Amino acid sequence: MAGIGTRFLLDANVRLTLAAQPVRAPRWHDPMFTGPGAGLVRMGPGVREVYPAWWSDPGLTDSDALQFALDSCGSGAGCTVLLSRPLDLPKPVVWSPAAGAFATARGMLRGARGGKGEGVVLPPGNYTRPLVLSGIRSFKNFGLKLVPGVRNANLQIGQLSMNGDGVVFQASRSAPIYNTTISPVSVFQSNQNSIVFYSPQPGGVLDGVTVRGNFMLKGGATAPDQPSAGVLFRGAPPALNKTQVIVQAIDPAQFLTPTRFVGVGTNTSGPVAGFAFRSDTWNGGYEAPGGAQVDGSFLDSRFLFSFPDQVGGRIFSFGAGSSGNVLSKADTGEVAAASHLFTLVPAPGNLSAFSAANPVGPLSPGFYVIAPVTKAWPPGEHRIFYLHGHFAQPGVQAKRLECGIAFKLDNPGLLCLAIAAAPTAQEPHRVALRLANLGTQVVPAGFDLRFAVQLGPG
Repeated sequence: MAGIGTRFLLDANVRLTLAAQPVRAPRWHDPMFTGPGAGLVRMGPGVREVYPAWWSDPGLTDSDALQFALDSCGSGAGCTVLLSRPLDLPKPVVWSPAAGAFATARGMLRGARGGKGEGVVLPPGNYTRPLVLSGIRSFKNFGLKLVPGVRNANLQIGQLSMNGDGVVFQASRSAPIYNTTISPVSVFQSNQNSIVFYSPQPGGVLDGVTVRGNFMLKGGATAPDQPSAGVLFRGAPPALNKTQVIVQAIDPAQFLTPTRFVGVGTNTSGPVAGFAFRSDTWNGGYEAPGGAQVDGSFLDSRFLFSFPDQVGGRIFSFGAGSSGNVLSKADTGEVAAASHLFTLVPAPGNLSAFSAANPVGPLSPGFYVIAPVTKAWPPGEHRIFYLHGHFAQPGVQAKRLECGIAFKLDNPGLLCLAIAAAPTAQEPHRVALRLANLGTQVVPAGFDLRFAVQLGPG
């Protein structure tokens, strides 16, 4: 335990290693480690957490204090850096793969005026601890950059706002970025480009990369005359495997500030293949001739957007070389939250099987269903599923039976082609639904198709 004002004055080339957890308040400009050797302090396996304030000598910048804290956790079992106040960074900090992060609400990382405009860099390595950050904002060039060789990184970020590029994934063929997740980001706001995938050479590998966010707002608002994107591919086409971006809502608010924002775009030497993007609940605020949901060249990629009643702009604008892409467009009225989903059953579709899958049967005239894909579904193949509903019985003379498009989830080409009463002597309430794979790809086992059904009086 060390009291306020207690210091280790370290000469150059002196390396101090602490074996146990220091206990000292994080008082800024009252450093515990000072002198020319302060940056050589290292934490042993008995240390769980450190504060940048322990290195906050008045002669150092916030970048220096944070860098020393990160370096101290860089050996052995590592430790967690606790961020409890805003830090204004005039130069980038290079994270340590052995260092975790936990920030309070005030523990923001901000670009300092007159600085380089570069925020946090994740170097190659295996990231063993989660990084929980309250926010990264106001960096002219980039807020966060992951370089080739980052593995198993797990980041949670409150906001990425007012940056040139919010987060950049730099891909390489020789050192993939692997099994890395940024989830959730509460808000991407006023970035020129919120998420950038950059491959300097063709075939840079991104394997198992997921970015999830809630809101993506006012993209490009700080430089409205310049191109802007929610997701941008830059450089050469990368090699993507299980790489996806999922957000809840996008609203560039182009009615407030006309911008050149697009939801997903490319600035690459060729088409980007194998990308998946979803925006689940709201895409609005686009105005012609401003942005588009998709503007670029893509191959065999999947996009789902849900819209309000009206949306302007170009919506889907695919460039040269694009083919094999799957689009799902839905209105927010069609994708309203379902209170319950009923599971369809295969042939013979008897009531006992349906009841086992659905202890409470569909009693309302409109509901949502799940059609589980239990084995691979080739293109062009039709399959019959069944449900049971009271409105389908022969005693109801005028019946309305309809099945709608898939809602919310990415639909790789499955559609409900027809729905009809299919009663038997023992099963008067049975209904048959004919589904088909109208896409160009095999739908793998394990996919669940969800869509709306109307089953009631005509």
